[in-house]
Amino acid sequence: ATFIVECLPETWNRWGFAEMSKEETIATCEKIFEKHLGGHALMSNAAHLRGSAVWMQFPRVICEKWYHENVVLMGDAAATGHFSIGSGSRLAFDSAIALADYLHSEPTMERAFERYQEERRLEVLRLQSAARNSLEWFEEVERYLDMPEEQFVYSLLTRSQRISHENLRLRDPEWLGHAEDWFQQRAGGKPGRAPMFAPYRLRGMDLMNRVVVSPMAQYKAVDGCPTDWHFVHYAERAKGGAGL
Repeated sequence: ATFIVECLPETWNRWGFAEMSKEETIATCEKIFEKHLGGHALMSNAAHLRGSAVWMQFPRVICEKWYHENVVLMGDAAATGHFSIGSGSRLAFDSAIALADYLHSEPTMERAFERYQEERRLEVLRLQSAARNSLEWFEEVERYLDMPEEQFVYSLLTRSQRISHENLRLRDPEWLGHAEDWFQQRAGGKPGRAPMFAPYRLRGMDLMNRVVVSPMAQYKAVDGCPTDWHFVHYAERAKGGAGL
């Protein structure tokens, strides 16, 4: 299994990783994560690197063109995806399969390369977007550490935005049901209802739910004050149950 260690620059400096050899770094991480490793050792996959070079800020690679003459890029050479979404190898294999298919089906090598780039770039960009979201979550993880456990886990699971609330229901309905009830209870709502229907307190105003009507372009106050037109329009929207 892949074991990735991420930390803030302050943590990295306090532990002295910059002065450690690769072997010292591995030994230190084994000590820090001893209970998680269950007695197993860590192995480095960067035999060509020395010392603190095994640490890095993830390089995001985006190429405008994936081929030149008879040279074709695929995998991390064409586009990188952060480790935390675990799709790097899959992207490379999928690209290799697509390239082989087009080399077989297209009349010329040039056309095969064009089709390959057209097909794979869009899919890779989708995954790169998810990977960027996941990367930013981990790089800003300190902002989430004070969350209650249930909220932290939910944020972690949905960090890439590829997994939505309803995706979680398909994957683990029991856990999500517990999380929804916890959220309702914490907000003072009723168990069994969707999170959007949980009460919300906005400064001194209590809202019955979290459904908000967005303003429309034709809204225009008179001397800064709403008019009867606003009242009628908002009242109609309120009939649908919007909290604000």
